Amino acid sequence: MSSWIKSPEIDIVGTIKWVPFHMLVFFVIGFILSKFQTTSIWIWPILGFSMILSSRVLRAFTQHKRKFRFDKWLLFWTVSHMLAIAISVQILNHFDVSKYIYILLVSSIVLSLFSQTIQTMFRKKDLLMLVMLILTIFLLLTSSTLNNDVDQYFVQSVSFVSSNYSNVDLSDEPIEIEEEIIEVENTPSIIESTQAAIEDFLEPEWESDFTQEIELAILKYSNEERQANGLSVLEWDQELRDIAFDHSLDMAQNDFFDHMNLNGQDPTDRAIAGGYSVHKELSGGWYSEGIAENIGSMPTGSVVGYGYISRDADEIGKAHVDSWMDSSGHRANILSGDYDKLGVGVAYDGLYYVATQNFW
Repeated sequence: MSSWIKSPEIDIVGTIKWVPFHMLVFFVIGFILSKFQTTSIWIWPILGFSMILSSRVLRAFTQHKRKFRFDKWLLFWTVSHMLAIAISVQILNHFDVSKYIYILLVSSIVLSLFSQTIQTMFRKKDLLMLVMLILTIFLLLTSSTLNNDVDQYFVQSVSFVSSNYSNVDLSDEPIEIEEEIIEVENTPSIIESTQAAIEDFLEPEWESDFTQEIELAILKYSNEERQANGLSVLEWDQELRDIAFDHSLDMAQNDFFDHMNLNGQDPTDRAIAGGYSVHKELSGGWYSEGIAENIGSMPTGSVVGYGYISRDADEIGKAHVDSWMDSSGHRANILSGDYDKLGVGVAYDGLYYVATQNFW
């Protein structure tokens, strides 16, 4: 073992020099991927190969004696960078890092330190590459969320898109969309649908039978997720629904997106103001005083990270639940065994279906 492993040598100054460059490359590649809406499974090799390729190009231009080399070690370093990115994602998840500048900084530092460790510690890189390749494939196959996480951190974030509306993070923003016209040959249909969309936007129907169908779809898919995880279903609570709807309507009409309303009231404050008893007896002599909440804003059309969502209540409801299940904070609310009642309120602002889930 000692014949091909030695103590790693870390050059702190070198790391500091490389970190800004890696951050820039992460940003550029993420920006490009966001424009092409690349599927998640391809993001790993694209990021890994882009990082080593850009590093070699930089060395070729800055170190006159070093020529650009396109050799077998490109594969080795691509795999090692993929593994470093996987480690970065785990760190970002563990510490719940959400700001994009910190995502770039943490990932770049991990990549630089990991690369130096590999380069100085291991002599037999052929065997090491095989080990890293197996480990990387194992991580990708066994982690159900890893592909979505790398997509969220390095692609969706760069286009300022957030599908993670956390009940504790108040900095979330609605999902950005790109409208897509399908019936290009039917000009009258396009004009009529565009005119209808403009009328909806100018004079939106905040609440309708359609929005109520979305509310029931969100209840259905939330309970499906609970049942899939061995939990009892949530019971519909009309009082909670009215409180949730008032908050969705408030956000839609006053153009803000936050768990705290413009009067400084949090979910529990709003429930109490609505006459709802927030005290709940739990098992073992414990009790809770409060209301848990998820909020989301979902458009129709081509939505980054979720594909094409038609103007169908069931599809919109499922997209809301899918986006919440992709977030650790929302997922914890939906899958909490402490809750047995749910109220869902959806308001339409002419473009987004703004949803609030209140749990008790």
